[in-house]
Amino acid sequence: MVQAGLRLIIRFIIKWLIQVKQNKQFLFRSLRKQIKMITAGNETNSPFKTVNFRVTQGQSSYLGGFGITKPTGILNVELDVEKRMQSEVLKRQVRIKEFFHDFDRLRKGFVGEAGFRTCLGTLNIRLTEEEIKQLIAKYKIQDKEDLINYSQFCENIDRVFGEGVSPTEVIGGSKSTANFTNEEMEVMVATLTEMRRQIVSNRVLLKPSFQDFDRTKSCHVTAQQFERVLKNLSLHPAKEQVYDLIIRKYLDKGNQREVNYFAFCADVDRPEDMFPSLDGGKRLSPAAQPANKTASYFFAGTTKDINVLENRFLQAAVNIANDPSDVEQRLQAMVVMKRVRIEEFFKDFDKLRKGKVTVTQFKTVLSMLNFNLTDDEFQALADKYNADGHFNYAQFTHVINSAFTQKGIDKDPNATVKPVTKEDTYAARRKYLETTQEEEQQILSYIAQYQTAVINRRIHLKPQFQDFDITKCGHVTKSQFLRVLAQLGIYAPESILALILKRYMDKGNADEVNYVDFCNEVDTHEGIFGVGRSHNQSFDYYPRTQPRKVETDIVKLRPDDVDDVLARIRLFCKQQRTRVSEFFRDFDKLRSGFITESQFRIGLNMAKIVLSSSEFEQLVQHFKAPKEGRHVRWRDFSDSVDEVFTKKGLEKAVDLVLDDVRTQTFYGRSDATSQERQTAASVVNAFREWLQRNRLDPKSFFQDWDRHKHFKVSPKQFRQTLANLGFTMNDEELRSIVQIYGTDTNEVKYMEFINDGNPFRAQSAGDEARKTQYIGKVNVFEGETEFEKLIFKLKAQVKKDRIRLGEFFQDHDLLRKGTITSQKFRGVLYAQKIYLTNEEFEQLEKYFAVPGDSTKVNYVRFNETIEQIFTIKDLDKNPLKKTLEFNAPSILDPKNQLNPAEEEVLDGCLQRLGWFVRNKRLLIKPFFQDKDKSKSGFVANTRFRSIFDTMKLQISDEEYQVIFKRFQAKADNEVNYVEFDHVLRHYSGDHQPV
Repeated sequence: MVQAGLRLIIRFIIKWLIQVKQNKQFLFRSLRKQIKMITAGNETNSPFKTVNFRVTQGQSSYLGGFGITKPTGILNVELDVEKRMQSEVLKRQVRIKEFFHDFDRLRKGFVGEAGFRTCLGTLNIRLTEEEIKQLIAKYKIQDKEDLINYSQFCENIDRVFGEGVSPTEVIGGSKSTANFTNEEMEVMVATLTEMRRQIVSNRVLLKPSFQDFDRTKSCHVTAQQFERVLKNLSLHPAKEQVYDLIIRKYLDKGNQREVNYFAFCADVDRPEDMFPSLDGGKRLSPAAQPANKTASYFFAGTTKDINVLENRFLQAAVNIANDPSDVEQRLQAMVVMKRVRIEEFFKDFDKLRKGKVTVTQFKTVLSMLNFNLTDDEFQALADKYNADGHFNYAQFTHVINSAFTQKGIDKDPNATVKPVTKEDTYAARRKYLETTQEEEQQILSYIAQYQTAVINRRIHLKPQFQDFDITKCGHVTKSQFLRVLAQLGIYAPESILALILKRYMDKGNADEVNYVDFCNEVDTHEGIFGVGRSHNQSFDYYPRTQPRKVETDIVKLRPDDVDDVLARIRLFCKQQRTRVSEFFRDFDKLRSGFITESQFRIGLNMAKIVLSSSEFEQLVQHFKAPKEGRHVRWRDFSDSVDEVFTKKGLEKAVDLVLDDVRTQTFYGRSDATSQERQTAASVVNAFREWLQRNRLDPKSFFQDWDRHKHFKVSPKQFRQTLANLGFTMNDEELRSIVQIYGTDTNEVKYMEFINDGNPFRAQSAGDEARKTQYIGKVNVFEGETEFEKLIFKLKAQVKKDRIRLGEFFQDHDLLRKGTITSQKFRGVLYAQKIYLTNEEFEQLEKYFAVPGDSTKVNYVRFNETIEQIFTIKDLDKNPLKKTLEFNAPSILDPKNQLNPAEEEVLDGCLQRLGWFVRNKRLLIKPFFQDKDKSKSGFVANTRFRSIFDTMKLQISDEEYQVIFKRFQAKADNEVNYVEFDHVLRHYSGDHQPV
């Protein structure tokens, strides 16, 4: 009995499995047959065919074998086989003709049908049997039925590499797209907006969840994986019809299996931009959208006529309206913001649950909740909800709770409640001034202009405002707000500033401005980080995390001649240290010096030398080999390129002159016109006047962009640097400057521009001579010429640094002979940062030279001379002998003496500057130290005065000359700012310890 029962159970299971398998195979065959009929029924000439995928109620909702829900809708699928192949070939950057050459040894241009099918399979492009038969029928040779003209087929496919073809359009046109009605578009936008809200609220990282399934980084996952991710993240739509719309939108590979999750994440970031045809108007970012300022009755009168730029005491007073509807709206916002259930507080006073409390108890409850209302507002609510002298809190709480729930929702489980957003709390946090519809439109346009200015100049706004927001309340005064904009160089007319201030004054007054909302809308973070981000990084702004691109970069350079091409290749090989002959030698087994054109192209690609079709053709024609067929003299080409390193046959001709081979390219670049030269000259003249007026050294500002000290920056960096300094130019002037001072790589040589526009440029007088700017003489610095002064200089530095030189000299004198070579003598002093000139070293070496050997120095005698500043020799034998203390000169000692009249002028100037520094609490020394890169205590006189102008320290030319004479450093055009700061501290009172 048991065995019979088991046999019946096994037989039933086998029959059930066979039936399930037959049903799935039937569904799969039906679907494949339907697609084949659609493909064969392409009667029109349009490259797209509308394909309908539908599921009836009686059929299974699963696609045979895959188990995914079939999307209901319409897909536009590319049915032109050749266009799809062109897209794949363009993505992979392959030349399909090379695959057919293996089957066509004689290069006749045709192969058999089996070879044609094999090559198509080698390309790894998915084609159905019907599509392959279409290609065979199209390119089959009429006279020879078994042969196919692959040459014509390859030419048609390779047209995608032509110069007039846009790769983006070719690849984008091969993708399948979906058609949507306006109603479906609105449903999609609303669905993705709701998804975005849930992602932000729950802090979900959407993209990594899909990337766990995308092992090949193709930006696509299967439909099952897509649905699985949405369910795991609790983002799956409640209605299957909405999910079908989402699936249909992101099926872009012409099949129902792969979903583009990358495009889905991008659309979740910006749902409003998903369908441009739905709203053709220009949209702002979500953070830049203006707040939903509902009609508020907070003010008793109108606020349209308030001039926010004027002082509040000069304006008419605006009183509070005390409207109960407005009070209720603000209380609703407070309840939503604080997440409290206010009826629980009233029940403590209503033991019998009558729904009524006294007015005093009502005030007590609101005070407990920290809802601060005026007496008039309390009375307005008490009058509205008066019930026989009591307050009807049941009706009041019902109105307040309607902000986040609805009464009787427990009896209707399918009822939906509007989600709570930050806009629902605006009434509690914001009390905006009234604006008209026209002013709102103007404000939107002004915000867009501010966004452009912030992006172009790379300004970080919020830290500037936070310096004034000591209490971290998110608000500053309007004067502080306008001051920050002026400091950042963002200027606007008063009419625009008045609208901007009115837009962000949300405290119910005309004094405080919400700078946080202003920064979020103007300098929004949503442009960089969106909800579809991956590990807090965006693919659009961080190329390192960007997946594989589908478009390609095709070089379309047009050289003037073959010398232009060779110059570009020489420059590339010089930078990369590449020997191109290594890439061609393997193709020339017999070392004949000739290779085919295709081998020449492959060798260049292996060397990573990317050339356009025009460049390659010029090289092939110039180095054409005297041989049948298209061959290239690769050895001559390599010798021509290698001239950037050396010349061939140099070992046979020693006296051969090595000239600098050409590496500069032109590529159709023309000389500047007379109009451009005049425009550039006017810009240089204006820049010269600007420099003379502001006394700035612009070189250091450009070097912030020029990290490698090439003295070149991009035109955008050039214009931005001058704009930050306050010198602006229009597009025409910038083009003229680029034409005059530009390079072949479209960079601007800023040093030449600065030299041409520098009004203080001095002419050099010899290699070591330097002409000062204010004193008409040439200063040649050779160091100390007198031996006593030189020894005094060495003693002062050794005393200041507390150095024992004898120990360092002994490291080079292992036998303790007391002598070392002059080279090691210089090395020891240089290692201890005692920098002397060649004349000073020669003077020391001559004085302390070993008798009979001028190449050696007696370091013992030199060390004893220097050590006198610390001790005296043989002091241990005479302990009662007194030593004299050596006083090293300070850097603060004065250099020049002034006459009584000049001392009086200097004293009056320093008293005025000391009073200004003391009252303004200024520290001027750090400003000088910022310009003193070598920490020498000296700055140039132009820098010295420009810092005075920057700090608004007004001095006359006469006073400046006296200051310069008094605090002049060793060089004729430098000022000792350390001594100046020390003297000024005595006038400002900062020299005394606190």
